[in-house]
Amino acid sequence: MLARQRAQQVPLVVLDEGPVFALAWLRLFGHQRRRRDALTPWRQQALAEWASTLDFVVLVNAPDAVLMERIRARDKPHRVKHRTDEEIGAFLAAYRGAFDAVIAALTAQHGVQVVTLDSDAEAIDRTAERLLELLEGQVHVA
Repeated sequence: MLARQRAQQVPLVVLDEGPVFALAWLRLFGHQRRRRDALTPWRQQALAEWASTLDFVVLVNAPDAVLMERIRARDKPHRVKHRTDEEIGAFLAAYRGAFDAVIAALTAQHGVQVVTLDSDAEAIDRTAERLLELLEGQVHVA
C-alpha cells in the first residue's frame, strides 16, 4: 500500500497504530505464543523494512496516572481495565519498554525521527491540532 501511494506521489501517509504499535505488541505478547523466539529473524527484517520506509514517528504520550484514568474510563473493554494500580503500572511499563526498544531500533537503522506529543494537559482536539501542525511543517508538497 505504501509503495502504491509513493508511486502516486502522495505526499503523506499517516499510520495510526501502525508498525511501531504492531512491533511493540509482538515484542510483548509474541513471546507468550512461542517459547522459542522464532519471530526474531522476521522481526529484524520487519524493523529494517520499516526503518527504510518511515520518515518519522509521532509518539503521543501521557503520564501513567492519566493513562490509568483513560483506561478505566473507556467504554470498550481493556485487558487491565479492572486491575490494581500496580498491575496497570506494570502493564504500562512493559508497553513503554517495548515501544522504546522498537523506536530505538528504527532510529538506529535509518535515523527515523521521533517526535513526542504530551497529551495529558489538554483536550484531545488540541493534541490533534498540534499533530496536524507538526505534519504540515514536515510535509512539503512539490
